[in-house]
Amino acid sequence: MVSPRVVRQKVQKRLDKDDDVENDAEYLEAKRLSQLHSSEISIITDDYDDVFSDFDPRSLEVRELSDDFIREVKRASRQKGDRVELKIMVPKARHDPQQEDIIRHRIRVHFKDGLHHVHSQLSRMRNKSMWYIAAGMVLMLLATYVASLGGTDFVSKFLFVFFEPAGWFIFWTGLEILFVKMAEKNDDHEFYRKLANCDISFVPY
Repeated sequence: MVSPRVVRQKVQKRLDKDDDVENDAEYLEAKRLSQLHSSEISIITDDYDDVFSDFDPRSLEVRELSDDFIREVKRASRQKGDRVELKIMVPKARHDPQQEDIIRHRIRVHFKDGLHHVHSQLSRMRNKSMWYIAAGMVLMLLATYVASLGGTDFVSKFLFVFFEPAGWFIFWTGLEILFVKMAEKNDDHEFYRKLANCDISFVPY
């Protein structure tokens, strides 16, 4: 008769064998492919003009990028890590390496300018929030001081009614800028940071 202990050992060995996916060839291949594409952003186009705005007639060196192109790249970048590779797919018949060098440079300049702009915005927002928080605290301290005097005249009551809500409003506005609006802007900063230093390649199809 087989003891319960032996049965448990056999069952545990089988479970361990089933869970040993680290040495499974199919699992390792799937993991390799997943890592390979985890940083890749692929955008398919009909021609190079799809990268640029239809309303900007200037040359490729200074032409604005298309909002649709930027929106799609931003959507795809949310699922990627810190390092991304941007692959732009173009028809073989329209493949032009010389133009691609110009477009590659224009895309890099756009995202580097965007990163600098967002970084400046975040700095201004941080400074503004600090000033608001400090001003709100000063007004609340003034309201507390007026209240501590115990005055019952019209001026004392007016100053307290003015300082207290104004202090709270300005203080919480500063916190909103610091923790809410800056968090929203951080998403843009993360996007431009990823794309400013990404590898850009063109793939004929």
